[in-house]
Amino acid sequence: MQIHREDPIVIIELGASADPADPDAFDRPSAILEAAIAQPSFAIVIRTGPGSRSVRTPDAVRQRWRAWLDAHAARLEAGCVAVVVVAPSQLRALPFRLATPLINRMFRAPARTFTDETAARAWIASRLVRSPVSF
Repeated sequence: MQIHREDPIVIIELGASADPADPDAFDRPSAILEAAIAQPSFAIVIRTGPGSRSVRTPDAVRQRWRAWLDAHAARLEAGCVAVVVVAPSQLRALPFRLATPLINRMFRAPARTFTDETAARAWIASRLVRSPVSF
């Protein structure tokens, strides 16, 4: 996983070259998310590319993520206006569409899956405009 910010959007690249067992698999992304959730409104884009591979995240790292999400639940609910998953095809999008209720609960925000990043960003922009504090 790789992560970076394009304020007010956090971009998470799934299946990127980082080893999920590496301590940075949690520490670096969580630090970037910490800075993002300090914003009054933000959105999250999760990209899964055509060459990305499914790698099982070790239980210890998943537990740390679960604890981080629980600890920041109020801030996520207050500031996260949208979570989108951008998949390269309808086939790759299907598991994420099925997981939409889980993604909603995880980030405490509305979630949608797209195969077109332009459409995904337009949906985010519409949600940012409707948020109490917009950029």
